[in-house]
Amino acid sequence: MRNLIISLTKRFLLVMPVIWAVVTMVFLLIHIVPGDPVRNALGDNATAEQVMELKHKLGLDLPLSSQYINYWRGVVKGDLGVSLVNPSDRVLDKILVRYPATLELAIAGLVVALLISIPLGVTAGVNQGRLLDNLASVIALLGISTPGFVLGPLMIYVFAIKLDLLPVSGRYGPEYLILPAVTMGAALAAILTRMVRSSVIEELNEDYVRTARAKGLSERQVIYKHVLKNGLIPVVTIIGLQFGVLLAGAIITEIIFSWPGLGRLTRLKPAWEHPFGLDDLGRDVLSRVIYGARISMQVGVMVVLISALIGMIIGSVSGYYGGWIDRIFSGFLFNVFLAFPSILLAIAMVAFLGPSIRNLILALSVIGWVGYARLIRGQVLKVREFDYVTAARALGASDFRILFRHILPNAIQPLIVQASLGMAGAVLSEASLSFLGLGVQPPTSSWGVMLNDARSYLNVAPHLLIFPGIAVMLTVLAFNFVGDGLREWLDPKQNRSN
Repeated sequence: MRNLIISLTKRFLLVMPVIWAVVTMVFLLIHIVPGDPVRNALGDNATAEQVMELKHKLGLDLPLSSQYINYWRGVVKGDLGVSLVNPSDRVLDKILVRYPATLELAIAGLVVALLISIPLGVTAGVNQGRLLDNLASVIALLGISTPGFVLGPLMIYVFAIKLDLLPVSGRYGPEYLILPAVTMGAALAAILTRMVRSSVIEELNEDYVRTARAKGLSERQVIYKHVLKNGLIPVVTIIGLQFGVLLAGAIITEIIFSWPGLGRLTRLKPAWEHPFGLDDLGRDVLSRVIYGARISMQVGVMVVLISALIGMIIGSVSGYYGGWIDRIFSGFLFNVFLAFPSILLAIAMVAFLGPSIRNLILALSVIGWVGYARLIRGQVLKVREFDYVTAARALGASDFRILFRHILPNAIQPLIVQASLGMAGAVLSEASLSFLGLGVQPPTSSWGVMLNDARSYLNVAPHLLIFPGIAVMLTVLAFNFVGDGLREWLDPKQNRSN
């Protein structure tokens, strides 16, 4: 009991600096984003006296240090200030009004994900290498490769417009929750399906499974009473991490379906001459999709290269030296970036720097390096204990030589796999930010921009949504196939079994 209390106390003490860093980042992001919020709230016709009066009332005319202190006082008291649009509305009240809708949507998405992933993952794991396993793997890859801003409008077009089975938008009853929940839960279901499959395959090789079968238990009892019970332990951990991602990712889903959550706060048909048709301005959609591929590839390659390089350096140094260096990086810095919703950080950075391809690459690199750093840190922690590393150290090799000549070449294989999968994530992130108007700007072609424009023509020109959506899905699917292939090829267990 005493050890438990000590462990919980240490965890709590580690959380405090993370909370401080996140709140400080929010404060700084509010102040570095271009524009005058007071001027925007009052309108262009407001006089200088009116602007200064409201700034004085809100304390925005004080020095930045004084505003920071007042900001923390408000946070501690639960006072987040008043709305600039309507000063009579408290920000906390508006959040509390809309937060239940966002929470409801996130929980519904999680339920959908669990209902899909557990039976699908178990089926795939039990039938490893067979048709059902391959079919489940394809379904999971399709789920990962289809972003919500593609799946959502497609589901609206099919189930609401064409079949007239479900409502398009709003929050007026249980039936209004179905399409948004499936849209949010599809990607998570794909991730959890792969996790459940891997856990089931691993558990099936354990001794207690053979013992249970020897006792005469049916295969169903073995799977659902023993294998699944132990195999869900890592899945529960992933669910805890992914639920925060669901809450942050609700922004796009709530915009698509006009869901009243926190996210709302923030034409010619194809022909032979134009196989993908023309858009509302008479531009060839096929040409724009091809040009959009160049943008996506450029962003994906650059983001992965920068993120992987930064993550490799930080993660290897943290894992090799350990001690206070590791505590600073893995115990504090990693947790700060993981605690802050990545899409919100990217949106704030692009808003501050201005929408462009270069700034988009920079923003995505800043939020993407942590995954590579954590991965390479874990590998370095394992490899640094091998005998050949001890021998090199005994021969007097420098830390630089040991790290970059002996450790990294033997620890970099998972990084290569992660980089191929990271390309898929970078393409999705670019399309997501462009969909929100914060990436590539018109008239430059981008898949995200094309998908955003297509929402206005779903009923009369669905091809404007279908073709760029398929392009995004196939590109992400291809990178996921490459990542899976590399993982199996580099996995010594797979090599031995073959």
